[in-house]
Amino acid sequence: METLASYTLKVQQEVDDTSTSAKAVIEQRLKETYQDILLTTRKYLVSSVTTDVTATAGTAVYTPSEFEEITLHYKETDSDWVELKPISEREYLDNYINDESGTPHSYFLNDGNYQLVPAPLNAGTIKETIMPVTAELTTDSIIPDRFTNVMILGATYRFKAYEDNPSTNVYKNWYEQAKHDMELDLATRTKIIQPKLYR
Repeated sequence: METLASYTLKVQQEVDDTSTSAKAVIEQRLKETYQDILLTTRKYLVSSVTTDVTATAGTAVYTPSEFEEITLHYKETDSDWVELKPISEREYLDNYINDESGTPHSYFLNDGNYQLVPAPLNAGTIKETIMPVTAELTTDSIIPDRFTNVMILGATYRFKAYEDNPSTNVYKNWYEQAKHDMELDLATRTKIIQPKLYR
């Protein structure tokens, strides 16, 4: 498994600079590249986390764990799960602010919290399915070793851009192509669900 330290050594070799100042810049560029790659590949590399939360009658606002993406389902006792529709706070203010408590059908996000719309009339259960925030690259990488080249190209291009090196664009193009190939590779390992015309 690659680490920040092992990536750093590889980039130092690629740019032929082992100075202390270059090392600090390379480490920062690796962290940036790591997050850039995970923007589009996180769903293939990180497992979602599902948690059941007790919904209290009359309470609309709940605070989940820190997340990148969230999906909410709701049910009352002896009922089926229903997926809640995400809406904007503006939509809530325009259409639902005066609604009395009832069975929630929607939610909106606000400062790390979510608010059920409407507030529950009765106690129920909220099923939170979240894609957790990926920690900054400090030790072990979650990117499979077969994609080490993508990390190296990305950090190298960013390092060269920092130095205003003429080969920056060449490395950027190599990185973008390698990242695209990585996304395709990971996507093909996930079964494509065809839409059904029946239920």
